[in-house]
Amino acid sequence: MRADEALLSTLRTAIAAAQAVPLRPVRVHNRLIPAVQAECDRLAVTSEGRDALAHAAERDPEPMVRLSAAVAVARWDADAGASALEALVVESGGRVVRPMTMTAALAVRGEPGRSAALCLLNIDRGVTPHVSRSRVAATQKSAVAAPLLDAAERVYGLAMNGGVEHAYEVAGDDFGAAVAGLDAVGASAAAHVLREALQLLTAARKEPSTAVVDNELARLDARLAGEDVMAFLEEAVES
Repeated sequence: MRADEALLSTLRTAIAAAQAVPLRPVRVHNRLIPAVQAECDRLAVTSEGRDALAHAAERDPEPMVRLSAAVAVARWDADAGASALEALVVESGGRVVRPMTMTAALAVRGEPGRSAALCLLNIDRGVTPHVSRSRVAATQKSAVAAPLLDAAERVYGLAMNGGVEHAYEVAGDDFGAAVAGLDAVGASAAAHVLREALQLLTAARKEPSTAVVDNELARLDARLAGEDVMAFLEEAVES
């Protein structure tokens, strides 16, 4: 076994565990991701570990290993990490745009290409591609009803894939529960966006859409895209 392959064995195990569970609810699946991040952090503290991650980001046969390694590498070598992420986008049939936009990232249909594109979006926005969830855990006070969390996850996921108007068309009846769920987990800014969207879209039912409405919807989409809603949902305690 090659030395760097031995170093990566625990990372592979953590990634396999995350992939083995159902993808829905996403918040439950994503709770295993911190174990992947922690293993990347462990490797990154030694020169041998960094070399192993850099090699994996560029050449590993497993796309999810390349994705995790690329995100880790980007923390100390933005160019190398971004190059590996760009390759994953292309392999998924996506188009690399730099600086990456939310529209271009969401247009990538395959995984892990879309996740790679979203990581590029964070890099181009100057956000370190490593999310600490300690702030969420520290503020979590009480359990939240699972139906509220399900509604919040569904509406947020639809909005991220097609905008708040699309989310309203598909799951308008879930908006009230989604707002309540987001408020309950502390994602108040995202809840406020959905409240504004609900008011706007309810009113728009009575009148034809106008450029003003379209511009306001685009503004709400951008605001929601800037919120790390899944971090709040992942740390929520269900009742």
